[in-house]
Amino acid sequence: MSERTRIPIDRQITLHSLARRDVPARALAITGDDGEVRVVLELAPETWAAALELGWFNLAPGDRDGRIAPGRKVEVECALRADVAAGAAVAAIAYALAAGDPASPYTCTESWRALNVVQRVPLPDGVTGVLRSGFQTVWAESQAGEVAAPLPIDVIARVARRHGLVLDHLGDGLYRAATPRWPVLIRLDDDRCAVYSVHPRRVPPARRGAAAAWCVQQNYDLTVGGFELDLDDGEVRFRTSLDTGGEPLTDALFDRLLVANLVVMDARFDEIG
Repeated sequence: MSERTRIPIDRQITLHSLARRDVPARALAITGDDGEVRVVLELAPETWAAALELGWFNLAPGDRDGRIAPGRKVEVECALRADVAAGAAVAAIAYALAAGDPASPYTCTESWRALNVVQRVPLPDGVTGVLRSGFQTVWAESQAGEVAAPLPIDVIARVARRHGLVLDHLGDGLYRAATPRWPVLIRLDDDRCAVYSVHPRRVPPARRGAAAAWCVQQNYDLTVGGFELDLDDGEVRFRTSLDTGGEPLTDALFDRLLVANLVVMDARFDEIG
């Protein structure tokens, strides 16, 4: 293990979400060695609220319990994912953060996992010093200092990027992306993951009976996934899903789930609508 390096930054930077949204922050310091890299970020109240709502920095629903008071700045200590940090010098990571290059993986919010969240607590009159209060995130508590399998959303985001899909977190485990011809929804619930290719054209009321019969016929021959029709609004989508049974979601598993979905919708796209 090499000696741990600490680089004070203390400057305003711009990170970027998977949905390519700018995320302003103040980087206070970055520390690291050949095993782990961490950064301390100061977030404005509105940025912290957006991070919770959209799951930036791999924040989970369990991190939204009101332990942080609204209207005050928040300090978030984040760890860089090991697969992103591998082989990179701490100084190079610090430089990339300062430069704010949107193409750099170091400026992507989902490359970082929030570990500790604190904010300054107002002190009574006449009391000097600094008092901070906060919590460890669900991720930090679950790790207890041990290396674990990648989070499912890390796997999904990585595979999606390989296929040119940019994820937008809609909340409650639902993510949206877009191919050149149709939107894609990805739902992540506990041990289940589902991918939906949604056809952009709605089936008119007069044709919905025939469309329902078409879906049934297509599903009869499909071994993976199935077509679904909303009889109320005419939406047609193709679903593939996976129950991991508590096992880690891997790149290979999700890649097969995603590719199977996209291939079937592409082959039948022109028949729908």
